[in-house]
Amino acid sequence: MEKQEIIQGVTLGKLPYILLELINNENPDSVDYIIARYILDHMKHLKGASIQEISDACEVSKSTLSRFCRKAGLEDFQEMKEELQAVRLKSPEKFDVPLMSSDGRSYLRRVSEQVARLDEALDYQQIDKLVKEMEERRNIILFGSMQAMNPAVNLQQDMLFSDKVMRVPSRFSLQINAIERARANDLVICFSNSGAFFERLFENQGNMKKLNDLRIWMITGNQNALKLPYINECIVIPDNHSYVSHPLQFDLTARVIAMAYAEYHRKKHH
Repeated sequence: MEKQEIIQGVTLGKLPYILLELINNENPDSVDYIIARYILDHMKHLKGASIQEISDACEVSKSTLSRFCRKAGLEDFQEMKEELQAVRLKSPEKFDVPLMSSDGRSYLRRVSEQVARLDEALDYQQIDKLVKEMEERRNIILFGSMQAMNPAVNLQQDMLFSDKVMRVPSRFSLQINAIERARANDLVICFSNSGAFFERLFENQGNMKKLNDLRIWMITGNQNALKLPYINECIVIPDNHSYVSHPLQFDLTARVIAMAYAEYHRKKHH
C-alpha cells in the first residue's frame, strides 16, 4: 500500500492531466477553458464541492458543467468529484530526491544510474523488430498520456528526420476516434507506464474489442502487459515510478527507437 501511495504522489492523476490538456488546447475565452482553469486554480479546495457550487463559480449552468465532464472523458460530475477526492499535489511526494542540501547533484547521480539500468534492461532485439515494422507500415499512431505524452511527441518529431510521418492524437476524444478509424494494417505504439492506458481510455465509452483487430506495441514498465489480449508486442523498461526515472526512461527509449530506425532506414535506402 505504501508503494502505491508513492506512485500516485509522483505522477499527475487523471483529472489534473485532463484539465491541463484542455487549457493547452482551448481558447481562453471558451467555456471549457474557463471551467478547466477554475478547477485547476481551486483544486485543493473543491474536494467537497457540489455541481451547483462549481457551476455557480464558473457562471455556467449545471448542464454545461455535465457536458464538460463528458467531453473531458469523464462519465459524469460524480466521477469528477471522485477524481477531485483522489488528487494529491504535494511537492515532497513528487520530488523524492534530497535536492535542497546537495544542489541537485544527488538527482544527477540517480539519473546516471537510471540510464545504466535502462541500457541493461532494454531488449534491443525487440527494438530492431519494432523498427522493421515501422518501416513497413504507412500509418502509425502513437499514444501516451500524462508524462508519457511527451516521449510520444518527441518520437514523432525525431522520426520526421527519417522521412516517417506519425500521428500523436492528444485529446481524449481524438484518441478514441483514432482507434475507431484505425485499420488492421496500421501500427499502434503506446507509451504506458502502468500498461493500463487503453483501460482508462475506454473506461466510460467505446468498445475495446476494436483493439483486437489492430497491431499494438506497448512500451511499458509493466512486465505483465503482454498478457493483455490486445497487446501484440512489448518493450519493457525497468522500475519507472520515481521522479528521477519517469518519464526519463520513456524519453530515452523513444530516442533509442528513433536512432535505431534512422540507421536501419539509412542502410536500407542508401
